[in-house]
Amino acid sequence: MLAKDGELALLESRGRVCREAIDTFTGDPKGWDETLGSDGTKVSSRIRPMEGPNNMIDIKVEAELDDIRCEHTLYCFREGDLYPSWFPYVSHGAFVIIHLVFEIALYGIMDVCIQGFGCDNLRDGNFLLCVRHCGKEDARALAGSEVELPPKPSSAGKLFKLGRVKAVIDVMVEPLSPTSVRFSYSCSQPIPKLAPSWIVSMVMKRGMGDIFARMKAACRAMASGDARAAAKYPIVKRIRSPAYAHVIDDIAGRVKGYLNKE
Repeated sequence: MLAKDGELALLESRGRVCREAIDTFTGDPKGWDETLGSDGTKVSSRIRPMEGPNNMIDIKVEAELDDIRCEHTLYCFREGDLYPSWFPYVSHGAFVIIHLVFEIALYGIMDVCIQGFGCDNLRDGNFLLCVRHCGKEDARALAGSEVELPPKPSSAGKLFKLGRVKAVIDVMVEPLSPTSVRFSYSCSQPIPKLAPSWIVSMVMKRGMGDIFARMKAACRAMASGDARAAAKYPIVKRIRSPAYAHVIDDIAGRVKGYLNKE
């Protein structure tokens, strides 16, 4: 009974997190600016200070990616252990945690250990990823045993000491057509008081542009069936295995069901 009560409490907690995430994506549309990713993808972003004593900032990034299939992006996000093969800045990927390191030349370096969950709402046209910073206690609770977190990167020689970030991240994935998808990214995080907002803005804009470009390359590799692409992106081999067929049937079927309804 206790186990069931615990599971119910977890579901209720995650439900609140998902509702809060959706609220962040439907807020004030003002204050956006645009930049181009390394592959020419238009990335819209907004960075604002948040009220309160902790020097928090609110970051939102949005992009529409063409010539890829929504289900392929979801396969990428599903396989955490393969993140290092396509996701820039990831130093470590596992079932429990993902470790990202962001660095801009001489200015600064910051990292984050994260864990999260997905919420399938494809019947209404979106899939949510809710991601939170992960300490040793969080990782132990998820894994059921001790988990060694990656070490913090050295800030030696950097102008700003940004440190390990305790971030609240939400991602919404929306299929727009059989070959296009919209990504919306929201992040709230503290920044050192001496670090100017422009350095964080630079890190996030460049970082998200690179992430979108690498994701498109991995998704196109899945669609092409090219042997060289399979060698570069392990996700191609994984989705071709017979054991993955039920995942493809489920996710691709949900995406197709929503698009056909539209």
